[in-house]
Amino acid sequence: MRHLSIIAGTILILFAFILLQAAQAQETTPRAGIAVQIADAEKTDNALNRLLATIPPDWLAASEDTARYLLVLTPLFVEVERCDYIPQGALTRIQINLEARVTDLETGETIGRQSFEGLSPPGCPAILNSGDPREYYGVPDVVQFGRWVYDTMTAADDGLPSVNVRIPLPLWTGFVTTFSANFSPDGQHLVTVSTRVVSATAGDTVQVWNVATGEELLRLVSPPEGPGYTDASYSPDGRRIVVGSREEVATAYIFDAETGEPVLQLQGGHICGGTCGVEEVSYSPDGSAILTAGGDDTARVWDAETGEELFQLDHTSPVSGIVDHARYSPDGHTILTARYDRNFVGTVRVWDADSGAEILQLPSVRNWPIYFARYSPDGRTFVTDGPGAGVYVWDAATGEELNHFGDNQFWAAAYHPDGRLIATGDRGGTVLIWDAAAGRVLEQLSWHNGRVGTLDYSSDGRYLASAGDDDVVLIWDMSDLPEASSN
Repeated sequence: MRHLSIIAGTILILFAFILLQAAQAQETTPRAGIAVQIADAEKTDNALNRLLATIPPDWLAASEDTARYLLVLTPLFVEVERCDYIPQGALTRIQINLEARVTDLETGETIGRQSFEGLSPPGCPAILNSGDPREYYGVPDVVQFGRWVYDTMTAADDGLPSVNVRIPLPLWTGFVTTFSANFSPDGQHLVTVSTRVVSATAGDTVQVWNVATGEELLRLVSPPEGPGYTDASYSPDGRRIVVGSREEVATAYIFDAETGEPVLQLQGGHICGGTCGVEEVSYSPDGSAILTAGGDDTARVWDAETGEELFQLDHTSPVSGIVDHARYSPDGHTILTARYDRNFVGTVRVWDADSGAEILQLPSVRNWPIYFARYSPDGRTFVTDGPGAGVYVWDAATGEELNHFGDNQFWAAAYHPDGRLIATGDRGGTVLIWDAAAGRVLEQLSWHNGRVGTLDYSSDGRYLASAGDDDVVLIWDMSDLPEASSN
């Protein structure tokens, strides 16, 4: 018994020593990071999570016990409205006013407090965001919230690691969906095509923006009777903008990039037996030709000065479909097209840009609607989404699959001008920056509140434009690029 008492005493002493060491460690371990507390989170989880996604992950603490700062979000007003009139189905609009407060847990001092009104625009927007239930939250307040958190915590400057946070410049289009956003050749301007309503009339407004200031410089409004506008891009010299249309004979219109005055209309177009769309439109690298992709199973090449059709790239098959993408290679020698039919069988082809002869075709795959197809800057590879999730990289000469990465369904992609990076946009609103060679994520940009359907880098690689199913176009300063593998 005596031995047992000695052993028990020894164990108690060791246990007390361990507790003492743990307590001392807890006292000496500095608090760091931000803990988040949501008061009365009923019906607001998704909206508030959108806000929290703008906080750098490195700033988030594991728990309130170890955090230096506490961010409390208190919803002050919540209103849920069903918008049943939308043809595609019901949509839920959620209006949330909230108060955000940041407290220093070491001093008990409140270092920041801000109210945010209306996380959803008034009225019922005619848009269906991805997900179920269908809900809509406004992005402008997401951007405002992210800026406020970053400014507040940077001013505190204690208990947080140094992070490289990219805060985008928001361009408020005033519309629901932005179909395209493309930089001018000098990177100083951006042209966007947006619409208020998702319907057969497609887009209705082309806007030109100053990239440095966010100022709207030019607006081309489609008349109520049509045509709708679907896509827009600059000529290589930056003096003209070509705009694709959606109408009975889908064509393209050329405008003066500075004044907005009409310059030319193509002599003909895509005919679908009803409303038809030019899904994508662009100039050849030398500016002599215009390329359109249409809903009539063709891509077409046009003389950029006369508007005359030069030849067609015919994708006709037993099942009708849409040529959703068509782009010239950087050297202008080939054309890349992506097409899917009514059974969602996707096909990618490469064509000779002078003769229109087919050079290469990737195997057709079912359940592959093909949301993007883009050449690399050197033209040696191209990227598409795949029959499964992720990004596929292909050899442009042989059609061999070179790489596959990612497990999301991406809706847009863009190469950085040096070819080292690929930006992708997904249905949840996240933009990922990938190492093109290694297939690993280098950076995540989480500000959008709906599908990201268009991405474009400026020619010098400094800026990245992203847009989609919300009423904002974001301009990201990417001048401080993450490290990527050399090609």
